[in-house]
Order: sequence, then C-alpha cells, then structure tokens
Amino acid sequence: MRSLLTTKLQHLARPVALLSLGTLVALPPVAIPAIAATLPAPTPAEAKAIAEEAWLYAYAPLQGYQTFWNQTQNKAFPGYVGGFNRFRHYSRSATPADTDIVTPNNDTPYSWAWLDLRAEPIVLKLPAVPAPRYYVNQWFDLYTHNFAYTGVRATGRGAGTYLFAGPRWQGSVPKGITKVFRAETDFVGTLTRTQLNGPDDIPALQALQAQVQLIPLSRFAGTKPPRPAAPVNWPAWDAAKAEGIGFISYLNALLPFMPTMPSERPMMARFARIGIGPGRPFDPNQLNPATRSAIEAGVSAAAANGIERKNRRSMNGSTCLDS
Repeated sequence: MRSLLTTKLQHLARPVALLSLGTLVALPPVAIPAIAATLPAPTPAEAKAIAEEAWLYAYAPLQGYQTFWNQTQNKAFPGYVGGFNRFRHYSRSATPADTDIVTPNNDTPYSWAWLDLRAEPIVLKLPAVPAPRYYVNQWFDLYTHNFAYTGVRATGRGAGTYLFAGPRWQGSVPKGITKVFRAETDFVGTLTRTQLNGPDDIPALQALQAQVQLIPLSRFAGTKPPRPAAPVNWPAWDAAKAEGIGFISYLNALLPFMPTMPSERPMMARFARIGIGPGRPFDPNQLNPATRSAIEAGVSAAAANGIERKNRRSMNGSTCLDS
C-alpha cells in the first residue's frame, strides 16, 4: 500500500542540479567518490542542503524501485511478474485488488515486464495488430524516464522486432532488427496496454498477448550466450525507510545500474559528501549526531517542499510542477 507521502508526490519529477563544482564535470564517474573523500566533511548547513537536493533527486527512482522490487523480487506480491525478461499479461478488467496502477484503465488490460540488460540486449518481437485494436508498450528506465514507445501510434500496426540495449553494450546489431532502443540504465521496464472490447473479446486479446516475445540477443542471433550477470541482493522495500534518511541506502543500491551522465557528475560529487555513491554501505548510526540531524532536516525539508509543489500544481491545474 502506498504511503500518504507517496500518494502526494507520485508525479514529482527528478530535479536539475542546483550547484556546480566546475572542473569535476570532466572527471570519470569512478573518480567522484575518491575525490569527494578528499574534501572536508560537510558542515551541518551543507549536509542539510545536499540531503534536500539528493532526496528530491532520488524520489522518482526510489518510488519506481518499489514497483520493481515487488514485481521482480517479492513472490508474495499479487502482481509478482516472476523475475526478468518475461511478461505477465492481464486479460481482464481491473478490480480494486489491482494496486500496481493508481488509476488503472479498465478497457486496456496491462502487461508488465522488466528487462535485465547487463549481460546482453533483449529482443522484443511484436505481432501485427489489426485495426481497430489499440496497444502501446511504454518503456521506462530506473530514473523513470520514458525512453521508448512501441505500438500502434509509435511504430505502426505491422509486426516488428526491436532490440533493447543497456548503456554499456558494445556489440553489433544483427539482421532482422527493426529498430534499436538504447537505455541509460541496466534495467528497464514496460507498462503495456492492449485494448479489450468487452468480455467476448478476451480470447482474441489472449491470443495476441501470447505472440509477444522477449528473446535474449544471443538466442535471436544464434550465437554463443554471454556469461550471465552476477545476481543482485536487492534490498526489500520499506516505505518508511525509503522516505527518511534510509533513502541513501536504497539510492546507493540502485546507482551501480544507473551510470552517471556527464552533466550530473558535479551533483554526484556533492552527494558523495553525505555517503551517497554506487554500492556504498550506509549506516546512519555511524554518523556524528550533528551530521545525522542535518541530513534528517534536509530530508524533511525536501518532503515538505515536494508536497507544497504538488499541491500548487494541483490547484493551478497544470500538467507539470512549477519551477
């Protein structure tokens, strides 16, 4: 169940960096934690400001992680997909028990999938979809950016074969690929909607869903598969922890799979001063009391600011947050 804060901030976007560290822009991502470690410990005022910025930055990825963890790791979750690189299709109208979507469409049953792109790309094979049925595959990364669409409006009604590659893939594209989509993160997901024209249409919908395939690139190309990626010890989702100072632990768990963009390296260098970095362990009990209090104050300020901005957006009837 979503927390009150999650509900209020569900449309909060990733903020832009607020400060600059000049020459750090040119540094490779691996150098950022080492450089940050040579800087003086942040003052309480600096720790508060950094925590506020970092919490807002992390909010969307962490709320996305809630869905990611429940669907790929939490076998007790009703919407559990079954892992990676496979679809879970729904072929009925939504009920109150369906909580993956806050306000689900009842005439476009959903299909969910999460792709692990670390070892190799995944190929999506789509069948031809006769008119007038509508469908769309909305593809999003760990930042929650919608980076690709396939479907009637984006790629047409004809059959297609699409390759999804992660940020570190260096291979060549084989024949038979209609289009390549590059993701900024190693894991991506899809929320797919397919039109259902009443109960009598369910068999036809199921037949169409059964033709949608996710295929590892090596199998598609008939080549030797690569070495599997290492298993990940994903942290269990805890909303109270993720919305407090514990957000740092969750963000650190995600960052190894979210390569830092050059434009965000100065920001990540700032974040590193309060313990943020790819795979870094974080224990708030190890912080000195003044620093911990400052970080917690920054988290509280960020949450309050986010709620205020969300309420202002709602009152104005706008479709995006005010800057």
